[in-house]
Amino acid sequence: MSVSPARPRVAATRSTQSAGQLRAGGTNGAGGSLSLASGRVSAGQTAGLSGTPNGLVLSNEDLASYAGLDEFVLRGYSGIDLFGNATLGSPALQRLVLDTPLLAGRAAADGTAPQASIAARSVE
Repeated sequence: MSVSPARPRVAATRSTQSAGQLRAGGTNGAGGSLSLASGRVSAGQTAGLSGTPNGLVLSNEDLASYAGLDEFVLRGYSGIDLFGNATLGSPALQRLVLDTPLLAGRAAADGTAPQASIAARSVE
C-alpha cells in the first residue's frame, strides 16, 4: 500500500479493509483528491459479508467521508462490487472516476437487494 501526502493514492493488490480513517481534503474532508486502487473493490453495505472479500473493502461510512472531495478515483483492476444500498459520491463531489472493467451490484449480507446511488458533478 502506498500513500502520497500531496495527492493521496492508495494501491492495494491483496485484501485490504479500512480499519480507521483515511482523511483527504481540507477541513471536514472538503476539496482535494484521493485515488484508491485494488485488484477488486467491495463497497457499500459490506458489514457481515461471508468470508473476507478479496481486495479493498469500503463501507458506506468510508465512502461518505470522501463525498466532499474535488476528485475521487476508485479503481478495481478486475471489478468493483457494490453491496446492498451502496452510496458513492454526492452532488458536492466535483469528479468521480470508476475505473474498472466490471461494475456489479450484489446483495448485502442481510439480503438487501443491490441498489446503488452514484452522484457527482462529473462521473466517468
